[in-house]
Amino acid sequence: MTKPTILILDDDHAFVDALAVYLQDHGYRPVPAYDIRSALERIQGNGMDLLIVDIHLPDGSGIDLVRRVQQASHPAPAILISGDDSPAVQQGALAAGARIFMVKPLPPEKLLTTIASILS
Repeated sequence: MTKPTILILDDDHAFVDALAVYLQDHGYRPVPAYDIRSALERIQGNGMDLLIVDIHLPDGSGIDLVRRVQQASHPAPAILISGDDSPAVQQGALAAGARIFMVKPLPPEKLLTTIASILS
C-alpha cells in the first residue's frame, strides 16, 4: 500500500518541518513547500492526495492556490489553515473549495483525524 502524499505549504519553516516529521511518523508521505511557486511545482510534478495550506503567504494567498488546484483536472482535497480565525477568512477558505478550515496552532490528534476522514 502506498503512503498518501500530503503537501504542506506554510512560510514558517519550523512549522512545516515539524509537521512533516509528525505526518511521516503516522504513515504519510509529506511534501514540504514554503511558497506558492514551489508548491505549484510539487503539485504538478507529483499529484497530491491532500493539501495543507496556510492562507497568508508572502507571495500570495493560500485561498487562491486552493481555488486554482480545485479547478485542475485532478483536484486534491485541501485543509486551509491560519492563525486568523475571522469569519471572512473561514468563509473564503470554504468558498475556495477547502474541505475544512483549521485555526493554528493545529491540535495534532484532531489534524490526524481530519486527514484520515478526508482521505477515506
